[in-house]
Amino acid sequence: MDEITWFKDGYFYRHNDPSWALRVRGADSKSKGDLIFNTLKKIIDDEDRSEWAYLSLMSCKMLLLDGKRWPDTMNQEGDCRGWICFFAQKIREMLKFKAWRHGHQKCMSRDPWIMFFVASFLMNRFVNFELKPQWRLYRPNVWRWMKYLRTEDGRYKERYLRYLRPSKLEYVERLHYYISLTL
Repeated sequence: MDEITWFKDGYFYRHNDPSWALRVRGADSKSKGDLIFNTLKKIIDDEDRSEWAYLSLMSCKMLLLDGKRWPDTMNQEGDCRGWICFFAQKIREMLKFKAWRHGHQKCMSRDPWIMFFVASFLMNRFVNFELKPQWRLYRPNVWRWMKYLRTEDGRYKERYLRYLRPSKLEYVERLHYYISLTL
């Protein structure tokens, strides 16, 4: 297992890619694909409430508003620049060919959104619920949880917990853990 060494890059936490990612992608992207998730996870885990952490939270918010997984300054040669490239990469991965460094910059997942709301809540920052993930990321239980954060109505918390199901996937359980910090 590779040792992770975190470093700050502007208002983001990054680390060198593990050896398996270097083998698959052929180049070190310094964890830019999960930039928002990793940055906010590190801030939450370290209980960082410094001015830098608040500015980092706002930088992550700006990326979410733009629908980007990383800022344009982190683009690299070989990154997917469009959706056709993204789907071609998925086919290459299924066929076990070497993949490009990262998928499309605007191919967002729910994870960064969840971590943003958790970090905002834990840092006692106003959570702007006008911000909403893209419609294709909709999952009923995540929206129940977000509705609970917005309204603090116990009915939504109860519904979220009622429909919460354990998962065999480690990253899903990790998200459940971070969400539980807000309940």
